[in-house]
Amino acid sequence: LKGGDPSALLDIARDIVATGPFQPSRHNKADCGFRLAGESSPETLSASKAQRIEITSSTRPTAAIVQLCAVTTKHILHNWHVLSQADVPAAAHQIRIGLRRLRAVLRLSEATLDAAERDRLASAARDLGSDVGRVRNLHVIADDLVAPLAGHAGLADGISKLKDELALASLARRQELLNKLQDAQYGHFQVELGLLPEIVATRAHARPSRVAKRIESLATRTIAQLVRRVEKRGRHMSKLSVDERHELRKAIKPLRYTIEFFASLYPKSKIQRLLGATIEMQEALGYLNDAALAQTLPEIMSTDAAADPSVQRATGAVIGWHSARAELAWKDFPQIWRNFERAVKAIES
Repeated sequence: LKGGDPSALLDIARDIVATGPFQPSRHNKADCGFRLAGESSPETLSASKAQRIEITSSTRPTAAIVQLCAVTTKHILHNWHVLSQADVPAAAHQIRIGLRRLRAVLRLSEATLDAAERDRLASAARDLGSDVGRVRNLHVIADDLVAPLAGHAGLADGISKLKDELALASLARRQELLNKLQDAQYGHFQVELGLLPEIVATRAHARPSRVAKRIESLATRTIAQLVRRVEKRGRHMSKLSVDERHELRKAIKPLRYTIEFFASLYPKSKIQRLLGATIEMQEALGYLNDAALAQTLPEIMSTDAAADPSVQRATGAVIGWHSARAELAWKDFPQIWRNFERAVKAIES
């Protein structure tokens, strides 16, 4: 691109990805030369967490948003590459986290990106998150729901067979995901993620009057909006259905990531208290959501496994054990909610 809006490159990308499977290169020309000469270091395929950036009161809002776009898209694209090259369960988990963080960043980019652009990116992030989630859910079932019962002597045979079934299902589902990632829509989404920081920077430069003047104003306004959203979802706590609890958890995630983005702008004691209460709520509701996945075990089993009495006993034990623990965990949630309310009041004072 010699000049103009980087989004113009997306029109070219659309034509390229429509021709067949497409994988943007992660290497510049120098890297490619060293690789061809056999002088590059072997690539390590491991999942990575998002890089943290330090935002201060002197950071311009535009610069902060561009930095957040850069670290978020880099986080997603790195783990996307790892997942496409090797069976690394943590990569699927990190992609989902990255996509949630991206949606939080898009909320901050409302002054630079048009509503249609934000909606399209958010929709693509949701679609990819859902596709990756189907792979991730099998890892959760195997590692977090089935594995804890492996030491029970009366269930050992059935649990072992359950784990074998889940391993086979995981391989099949990962292959489905890899096939889907070859679609033109995801090839284009990759390119768009790579260009997003430059696009946001260009738009912000062209529309300076629309961007908040002070980073504290942007942070405080956004966190307050997300807190109100969480409080709205959490009303009438005792009457929340399973689906409503899930909606509450979905509202908590962008709040957590936004607090993490701007934590360095607030008194450490107060912001860490709010962040800790938010994470505690997310984890508590996360277990309830994971426990509900146990109910899908019968759908995953092959016909032969489903007819095996040892597998039936193990499946029933997994479902029953986690259902009981989930009920106990939900009884503790009102106290966790009160901790959150107190932390909100402390940050507002």
